[in-house]
Amino acid sequence: MRFTLVLLMLTTFSVNVSAQFSRKTRKLIGTWEYKSGNGYEKWEIDGEFLMGGAYRINKLGDTTKVEDLQIRKIHKTLVYTICSEEFIADTSVIITHNFIGQKNKMKFANIESNLPAMISYSFGFLNRNKLKISILYGIKDTPVQLQLFRSKE
Repeated sequence: MRFTLVLLMLTTFSVNVSAQFSRKTRKLIGTWEYKSGNGYEKWEIDGEFLMGGAYRINKLGDTTKVEDLQIRKIHKTLVYTICSEEFIADTSVIITHNFIGQKNKMKFANIESNLPAMISYSFGFLNRNKLKISILYGIKDTPVQLQLFRSKE
């Protein structure tokens, strides 16, 4: 009886933690490979956060992590954070971009600087293993579109 009660409580807790994100946001969990084959993004749920990383693969086949990605939900608003490292004059500088989303939509607007101005994630209508990321650098610019496909692990 006690074991059943503990198991029920743990199951309820784990469902409530992952229920914080919408079904659309949870679709992001997994490994997504770029169509061009030069990298991938990996997403996983970590408590109240959706943690990710962007990786690039060079011509020799070496993999390098280029960005730390994080999505969290504050009240009903999604907050998307990108942390990247840049080298300026032999000095490492961490650059952070914060974006605000609309409720459970995967469209994020930059709140601090204007580059990039907006990032949106959209999944394929009939193909759930297809992901399109649109990056808008300026309000009147044409968005850069990246196509990713879910990796079969």
